[in-house]
Amino acid sequence: MYSLKNIRLTNKLFLFVFTLALSLTLFIHCQPEVFAQGERIYQSKCASCHMEEGQGLGELIPPVAASDYYLQHYDELVCNIINGMNGKIIVNGIEYEGEMLPIRSLTAAEMTNLINYMNHKWYPELQAVMMKDIQLEMDECLMKK
Repeated sequence: MYSLKNIRLTNKLFLFVFTLALSLTLFIHCQPEVFAQGERIYQSKCASCHMEEGQGLGELIPPVAASDYYLQHYDELVCNIINGMNGKIIVNGIEYEGEMLPIRSLTAAEMTNLINYMNHKWYPELQAVMMKDIQLEMDECLMKK
């Protein structure tokens, strides 16, 4: 026979397990996708030129995915996004000449999320960038122009 003490213990254990399972389920299903904002920013501000998968547009617009230029000029990325680019560049052995319009409307958080999205998607070997570092770079870039 079950004693009253055993029944209370069983009920408490059941309640604990149920609460834990419910919490984990809610956490997993309510957790936003880590790079969702960066992806939305890329799709709305970059993909119309660099294309949805970052492959660029033939010899007209350079890729950002699988791009030697991206890696070789990574320290200029924030300034290139903020101030745009104009003139000749060579990406993966192909010469591009054109203009990339500046995107000055991004906050430091948005810029951080954009860069982390691109790095995660196409350059997983690169470390995540931190917003405080991006803010410093953005401030420096805005002073240059």
